[in-house]
Amino acid sequence: MTSTETWITKEIRPPASTRADAAGLTGGLGREWLFPATAVKPFPACRFTHAAIELTAQVAAETETRRLPEGIAVRVHPSGYDIIGRPSPNKRHPETVVDAQFSMYYQVAVAWLYGMEVGWGAYDSDKMESRQVADLCDRVEVIVDESLGQEFEVRMPFSGLDGGVSREEGMVYPLGEDERPFSRERVREKFRGIVRNVYDGDRSESILNAVDKLTEESGSSTELIKLL
Repeated sequence: MTSTETWITKEIRPPASTRADAAGLTGGLGREWLFPATAVKPFPACRFTHAAIELTAQVAAETETRRLPEGIAVRVHPSGYDIIGRPSPNKRHPETVVDAQFSMYYQVAVAWLYGMEVGWGAYDSDKMESRQVADLCDRVEVIVDESLGQEFEVRMPFSGLDGGVSREEGMVYPLGEDERPFSRERVREKFRGIVRNVYDGDRSESILNAVDKLTEESGSSTELIKLL
């Protein structure tokens, strides 16, 4: 038993239990890594919006004129509708970053106009206060679809594209789920984007290298913490 396991076993006492079982806390401690089984979010928004962000950016990129579509319907699983789809004023036209993160209307509008690599720039004032973004939000409709089998699945009919054409796209698993995992390099790129305003390029790469070494004999969490 490691020193950490010993401390947890002796010192932690569940406040509302007649029996203590430290196995849940100490089992595999330092040997089993659970983080790799965690889904990684590619976009700084609610997970229920991610498939729609991908599909919208894809369709927009394939539209030559990039004119605003006449309408975009987002058919969502019932479990997500109240979180990102109910057409309340703060979801239709969010005024805060948190409301925007949980607005299917806003996320679809920004994805159409700026693509899916905009990152935290999605919440810059030029977008939050944009008349064009607000106009497109009004053209988005979110619909509950009981036939969808996965909670993050969406079906999206687009109408009034170039030449007045319509098309429909669908996605079952958004990027970052176990079924569609991130590549290692994409995870690194996400990190670089998040810390760009905090660390210079050399510091960012040093942190990434320190993380890579954690699973090696030469790795040290102390060295990593010093870099943060």
